[in-house]
Amino acid sequence: MKILVLAPQPFYQERGTPIAVRLLLEALSKIPDLEVHLLTYFEGEDIAVPGVHHRSWAPSFLYGVKPGISLKKLLLDLFFLFSAIKIFIKQRPDVLHCIEEACFMSAILKPLHKTNFVFDMDSRVVEQAVTRWRLLGFVRFFLEGIEKYSIKNALAVVGVCPALVEYAKKCGAKNTFLLTDISLLESPSGKTEIRESLDLDKSKKIVLYVGNLEEYQGIDLLLESAKIVTNHSPNVHFVLIGGRNDHISHYREITFSLEISQNVHFLGPRPSSSLADYFLEVDVVASPRISGENTPMKLYSYLDSGKPLVATKIESHTQIVTDKECYLGDPTPKDFANAIMDALNDKDKAQVAKELVARKYSREAFFKNVKIIYEEIITWVGRPDPQV
Repeated sequence: MKILVLAPQPFYQERGTPIAVRLLLEALSKIPDLEVHLLTYFEGEDIAVPGVHHRSWAPSFLYGVKPGISLKKLLLDLFFLFSAIKIFIKQRPDVLHCIEEACFMSAILKPLHKTNFVFDMDSRVVEQAVTRWRLLGFVRFFLEGIEKYSIKNALAVVGVCPALVEYAKKCGAKNTFLLTDISLLESPSGKTEIRESLDLDKSKKIVLYVGNLEEYQGIDLLLESAKIVTNHSPNVHFVLIGGRNDHISHYREITFSLEISQNVHFLGPRPSSSLADYFLEVDVVASPRISGENTPMKLYSYLDSGKPLVATKIESHTQIVTDKECYLGDPTPKDFANAIMDALNDKDKAQVAKELVARKYSREAFFKNVKIIYEEIITWVGRPDPQV
């Protein structure tokens, strides 16, 4: 069976969706009798991946697309669609595996040749677009109609978290699967970069955040909570890894206005392969996200870190964790600060979290789940009417 994976993302880059795409390809390569083709944006690092990797063409001025919805990404998607049609006609795949907004492209590709498609639902694309551009609210009904059409006509919808699976069911999905992200931690090398570079001895406590600095990540909440924590315990420092330069400059200004600049440190982007080393150096890991249904990929590595996790009490987190594995706080500065201070005295939740990852969110569990999903899909594709 021939599969064409449509991933409208730079590939490869060390961030959420490209990492998930790489894992998917590795999992598909372990299933016998599958020929896998991958189409991505024209930019990204060339890495060895199972199957055949195609890149869409686009003008060079579109290079450097950032995570999230943007005008540049919409233009790239247009060129991506042209490339998808060309490869689709040439390869005649049995199944399209459509990631994120590629589901909308399935509405165009499916009539060309009655090919089944799988909707890989990592997030609510329409919700993100309307949140990003308020004016789209006027056509929200139309956009949601296209999304629901794609969900209803998909052979299967694969949701990255329970909330997305439930949404797909409400929209009339014929078949649904849950395929969560996993911990990406590698073995630590023993380097001690954070404390050395910031001149922080072991008497200082460190709260670590890793990820982009977009508004929905709750960085304002984290900094306001840091103000409360450091007023109570001046030896606590907050380290943030990731983010664009403009976001870092913006939030650094906020630390000056809050008078916490001496206790908050922005390290910029760092390779995910070094996460295990960073976790060894810190005392608490934090996920202050304030909105969104999908669970952040980093949560699984946080749980696997061996360090206590503090997370906001929103569905994005609570559909995966409970207060048995982490410290949950309402998305208010006072409550989140209290959760951080509780975590600094953690006794056993970090170990319970690590055991949860070993049971449910390991690489082996991911590969097993992909195999189960595609064994079902292979069976359905072989039927006269695979959507029944």
